[in-house]
Amino acid sequence: MYKQILIFILIISTNLCWGKDYVLNFESTCYQSYGPEVRERIISRSIDQLNNLPETPRLFVRGEDIEIEIDESNFSEYLWSPYQGPQATPFHPIVHRELNPIVCDSDGAIQENQNWFNFGYPVNGWANIPRENQSDFFAVYINESHSLIEVCPHEWDDFSNDELIIPDSIWGENQAVALLTHELGHIIRLQHTLRQEPTNDFPIMYPNNFSSSGYFQIEDYEEFERAIPWSYKGDDSMYSFESKEEWTENRLKLTIRVNTPHDMRWEEAEILAVAQIAGQEEWWSYNGKDWSIWGSELTGKKVTLNYATDLVIFNGDWIDEEVTVYFGVRVGEVIYYNKDMPLVIESGSRREIRTLNPEGNSF
Repeated sequence: MYKQILIFILIISTNLCWGKDYVLNFESTCYQSYGPEVRERIISRSIDQLNNLPETPRLFVRGEDIEIEIDESNFSEYLWSPYQGPQATPFHPIVHRELNPIVCDSDGAIQENQNWFNFGYPVNGWANIPRENQSDFFAVYINESHSLIEVCPHEWDDFSNDELIIPDSIWGENQAVALLTHELGHIIRLQHTLRQEPTNDFPIMYPNNFSSSGYFQIEDYEEFERAIPWSYKGDDSMYSFESKEEWTENRLKLTIRVNTPHDMRWEEAEILAVAQIAGQEEWWSYNGKDWSIWGSELTGKKVTLNYATDLVIFNGDWIDEEVTVYFGVRVGEVIYYNKDMPLVIESGSRREIRTLNPEGNSF
């Protein structure tokens, strides 16, 4: 049995690197009207705020700037429809540039020359979210050609667009931070959130850019808790693995995810999971329904792989135990799994996300 364990686990090593870091390539002219000092502060404030979210499985990294001016004549080579990944057409092949462009439009020309939106007013920005193992790169568009009236004491629906939009008006620094943070928030799967606490600032993820401070609000942290429970758990070959833990009625709901490379999609496979409770010698395997002591064979749940394939496990016995879990997928005779980053569920690990705003008040 121990030989089998060693074959599956190999050598356990500690990996302190975060997975799936997102490199940002800003157009060199982004925020240039603010001057170099404020420009860098806008970018760093946005990146730092997202990277400092508690237990975030994603980090943003500042990459090299894009020196080529991206405008209405070439934007389609860097931006694509937010409803699709970048796709080549017979009339316009897409060049795979391996960039995550952050494009700032200073005159609204890109907005006028594309046809993905029919809102009837200029959008503040949009984010093309990377699809799991389908489009590895993403893009963000920022419209600097208009602004909104500073902190509005009312909700959007109470006023017409003309009363709120100021054409040809530069964003204030805090609004620029809020908009960039908003769009990058979409990249890590945050959705729009409405204002619930009327005495606070507007949330960063409010549908429109009404934030006056540029800081996350209570509603933003709640959206983060909802959307980002996933923890990166390493990779093996072209496969990567994630997990999330949720407590419901004194049971642990553990979801494990296998992200599959494009050319292995639709393969018949087995999702595998083995676990060991701290202080015990036995390893247990999960077949999709029940746990059993891992003996001579390792069986899992049979699945047809998609880009992301999940297996949900409920367990009421692990609440007061420390448990180590390895999980992965067997395709044919080959096993791919989180060999270097095991999932360790801590004893009594029902945790609350708490953080401090810049004034030191707990949200």
